[in-house]
Amino acid sequence: MYFPARCHSHYSILLSTLKPVTIAETAKKRGYPAVCLTDFTTVSGAIEFYKECKKNQIKPILGCEILVTDNPSVKPSTLTLLSKNIVTGK
Repeated sequence: MYFPARCHSHYSILLSTLKPVTIAETAKKRGYPAVCLTDFTTVSGAIEFYKECKKNQIKPILGCEILVTDNPSVKPSTLTLLSKNIVTGK
């Protein structure tokens, strides 16, 4: 089962112009069961994305793409982090 695991919205400045609603609606049109929002160095669009996915019966997966380096003189690498629910005994 395929679904996009690394989407950027307009909250990723200069990387995308897509709105969270557009990402959710496109995922539904294409029949994806889920879609990830991994904006660059921000989670500002997470709530809007979550609500739009729920409205379109798509499983939202929230994440963030961050810069990682241990040496300031070296070009940093990117690391994509995805959130996971914690299931309790309730």
